[in-house]
Amino acid sequence: NETMASSDYTTCGTSRARSLDENSEKIYTAALNEIQFDPYTVNGIPSTNPVCQKKAIAKGINGEIVIQFVDRCLDCKEGDIALTYDGFMAVAGDIGNGHTSIEWRFL
Repeated sequence: NETMASSDYTTCGTSRARSLDENSEKIYTAALNEIQFDPYTVNGIPSTNPVCQKKAIAKGINGEIVIQFVDRCLDCKEGDIALTYDGFMAVAGDIGNGHTSIEWRFL
């Protein structure tokens, strides 16, 4: 799977990408590829999708982070996700070309 750096998520009703702090645990926002996101959208309204606010673990060469899905990624392939700049740096350590290999799974 691959992730890419991105910064503007809105599908789940979130106005901007951000990092959350729940119980002293940093949680990064992310977007799930539309192939895995769209089938769960209720009545064509993306904000009703049960994937919204669902958490996952993303692991890259630089470390592992907790993410929370707040949008769908139109440019991502199946299995891929998009992260905020901070989330991307936490798993990749270097922005490079904005893409890196990762593993991720829902919590």
